[in-house]
Amino acid sequence: MERDTVWETARELIESGTKVRIKLSGMSMFPQLKPGYYAVVEKIQLEHLQPGDILAFQQNNNYVLHRLIHVENEVCICKGDAHNYMDPPVQYQMIIGRVEQIHSAGQMRLLLSAKEKRKARRIVRFSYWYYLKAKVMIKLFWRG
Repeated sequence: MERDTVWETARELIESGTKVRIKLSGMSMFPQLKPGYYAVVEKIQLEHLQPGDILAFQQNNNYVLHRLIHVENEVCICKGDAHNYMDPPVQYQMIIGRVEQIHSAGQMRLLLSAKEKRKARRIVRFSYWYYLKAKVMIKLFWRG
């Protein structure tokens, strides 16, 4: 099965309320997510998005799992933890779901636990500069 077909099937399952386990590749979320890990992606009500959540979304024919830094006017600003730049703005309709769990080497981490949420808030605070740039980006470039 081709990668795009797999993701489209995953999107349909997630939209129907089924949690989907996806094998990860890429280093953009290192050290939180590593190639070979599995992410469990769940449906998220958009009004429940919180900075620090790891979102699955489609952008420029790529499927991405990156951390949410800021939300404003139905536009999300996300960033890979290992990147020193932000992603282009993500519209709500591009979001597939939120990563709920990470599985690696027989271990499972629930990203919605209090400990993991504290860790995510620290990462978002560390990315405060990106948050400020996000506000400028939305005001200057996003007129939709």
